[in-house]
Amino acid sequence: MGIATGSLVSLIFRVGDVFMWTLIGVLTARTLSVEERGVYATAIVLTSAVGGISSFSSATGYFVSNQKRDAAEVAANALSMALPLALIIAAIGIGASFFATGSDARVVVLATLTTAPALLRNTSLGVILGQNSVVKYNIGGDIAVILGLVFLSIWVGILDHRTALGALQAWCLAQYLSLAPIAYWGRSWLAWALSHRPNFDLMRGMVRFSAVTGVGSIVGILNYRVDQLLVIRLDGKEGAGIYSSAIAVAEGLWLFSSAITLASFARVGRGEPFEAARLTATGIRHTFLVVVCGGLSAALLGPILIEVLFGHAYASASGPIRILCLGTALFAPRAWSTSTT
Repeated sequence: MGIATGSLVSLIFRVGDVFMWTLIGVLTARTLSVEERGVYATAIVLTSAVGGISSFSSATGYFVSNQKRDAAEVAANALSMALPLALIIAAIGIGASFFATGSDARVVVLATLTTAPALLRNTSLGVILGQNSVVKYNIGGDIAVILGLVFLSIWVGILDHRTALGALQAWCLAQYLSLAPIAYWGRSWLAWALSHRPNFDLMRGMVRFSAVTGVGSIVGILNYRVDQLLVIRLDGKEGAGIYSSAIAVAEGLWLFSSAITLASFARVGRGEPFEAARLTATGIRHTFLVVVCGGLSAALLGPILIEVLFGHAYASASGPIRILCLGTALFAPRAWSTSTT
């Protein structure tokens, strides 16, 4: 699939993805208190961040696209490392819950358990993206959001479990069930694992590659994820709830840049250095023009949108959203180049 076609396909999926996240945001804002939503949003940010950093997604994508290794071999060896790592993270979270009390302890456990499917999904999607299977990649990622919306609607909206804990229960179950299509597409991965011995050289190579990219991922998290954690620490649960609504609108500006990133990933990985640099420069230019214009529009209309979608309780997000929209717009081209290179 070419970059133009792949970008269009990814953009269509991203529009649907943003729509689903918007519905989740509206649902949680209308059913949870601002404080409870702050706890829920912070837990989701933390689990997605840990699941992204600890996964082997960059390594699997690199070894499939750039090194031309067999996808089943890469996936089988990567998942044989990812699964024990997911269990270790879950055990650490359960252990940490003993230092918390009441519902906070259960929130910690659920947040940690949600990290495991994120780690396995991201590792698997790296293989799929390395094969330039843009449609499968988007379906595999979006199904988690779709199921999350369905389960939240039933458990929180209809059955009235209107707490951060209830929302996390629904979200956690959805994340595990979202692995079903990946398991179906990865049948050959299991067949490879059953008929071959583990390739320890390949495993070491993926660990070394992940160690390098992991540093970049940590820096990325510090750039645009640690803010939510700082807000709940410094301004409390209510402040985190307000901030999560503002940042949700601002990050919609990454819609265009993420679409080009997904479509370009395999081409950049397979190409010669000069061609990869040319594609990256072209993507950054196009991203900058579109996203900066969108950022100016969002800064003007965002405050109105916040109140319409999330309610008057989130009116104080108007100030933060203006700042976040402009900052996010300027950061988008850098995020694009980091993701592809």
